[in-house]
Amino acid sequence: MYDLVSILKMKTPAQNFASSRLRISGELEKMKLEKLPPVLRTILVSDGTVTRFLEAYYGELIDVDVLSHQVQEQQEFLTELELQPGDRLLNRHVLLRGSKSQIKYGSAESWIRLGRLPSGVREELESGQLGIGELLDDQRVESYRELLKFWVEKDKVGELASCRQYRIWIQSQPTLLIVEKFPVSVF
Repeated sequence: MYDLVSILKMKTPAQNFASSRLRISGELEKMKLEKLPPVLRTILVSDGTVTRFLEAYYGELIDVDVLSHQVQEQQEFLTELELQPGDRLLNRHVLLRGSKSQIKYGSAESWIRLGRLPSGVREELESGQLGIGELLDDQRVESYRELLKFWVEKDKVGELASCRQYRIWIQSQPTLLIVEKFPVSVF
């Protein structure tokens, strides 16, 4: 049994999380993590597919609207993907939108080393409208998601967005670098 003083000294799950091994950067250092809605805290540390999580949480299908999709030559060294200048990669920007409600739940920008993707995933990615996580799951690609950092920032119109950056490893090679942003006001 705990007394009142012991209970008041206990950390909440959010406080325990904030003091964990993850790097906290940007506005999140100023804004207490526990002030974010629980669903956003969950998304920040999730290593599953965000679209499926949002579908389950909100009870509607999530459309992945591809805003840009360009194969380009890397201009500078990119440590996270072990890219050298001149290496080719796919830069992709998508919007996650509720199919019924049309609510914009988030966006993602990805840098992808196409040569490291299994051919089936690469073909679907180049032509389809599925999220990357769904494609990897559907094709049963073994992968490891490594959360690199998370933060809160203001978007172009001054709205707060909860953000995270993670890397996906395939066959022990860093293959995808993804930054996702979720407007706090939606959650």
